[in-house]
Amino acid sequence: ITNNSNQATMSEVATATATVPTTAIPVPDEPAIRKEMEALVKTVDLETITTKQFIRLLSAKMGGANLSSKKAYIKSTLTEVLDAMDEETDNEEETEDESDEEDQKKTANEKPKKRQRKETGLT
Repeated sequence: ITNNSNQATMSEVATATATVPTTAIPVPDEPAIRKEMEALVKTVDLETITTKQFIRLLSAKMGGANLSSKKAYIKSTLTEVLDAMDEETDNEEETEDESDEEDQKKTANEKPKKRQRKETGLT
């Protein structure tokens, strides 16, 4: 995965850790955490970010809430979210493959065009 403007950079992850406020922020409920995770996972480089860094970034995106009590939930949900993304990608690829197969069948079922005989000048 290439880093683009929508991806969180490693410096953003580091900044997220450094900017966690010292006041207690209430821990969000699980549906809110999952929703933020689904949005966040699309913006990070999954090849380089660790789970710990992801949780820090998630915490920063959720106002600095201490998510340590939700660590197990976040890990399992992250797996679910990534699996769902893989399934979407697989389904898109299958749809493309099916379209290609249909095009090939149509081409195979078409009658070849008759070639016109070239005039050789002989009669």
